[in-house]
Amino acid sequence: MTQTIKKSTKNQGVLKVLVSTKETQGQRENDFCHVPEGELVKFGFICDRDRNDPDGFCGCARSLTGMECSRATTTVKVVSRKMTKEQFVNEYIKSDKKAWKIANDDKDWINDIKENADDILDIANHFPINSVLEIRYNDYIRRK
Repeated sequence: MTQTIKKSTKNQGVLKVLVSTKETQGQRENDFCHVPEGELVKFGFICDRDRNDPDGFCGCARSLTGMECSRATTTVKVVSRKMTKEQFVNEYIKSDKKAWKIANDDKDWINDIKENADDILDIANHFPINSVLEIRYNDYIRRK
């Protein structure tokens, strides 16, 4: 006798991700949001000058970057998005290829992107849906 097991598809293809938000902007004097509301975000380049100072002039140590526009925001929101992890990774890869002109066959770079994508998804999974976060170098703090 053969038994068929049906897998639940209720949560398949739904991820908690980070997107740009203007919510809570202004809680810090140096807040900024140059990314359209709701755009997926990724890690950006952090310069040596601001690495140890999230309040530095550049702002790179207190922001994430929009995947489409390649601009930065100091506030992000945890949302549920209908997409798979593979789709998220592909969006991240597409964004970095556009921004940095990286070759398709650069396996080290692809592995780094996959790790970065995992890190972004881990951050999103750490907080409840609709949490607004601020970035302080490697710290992600929930705003009230």
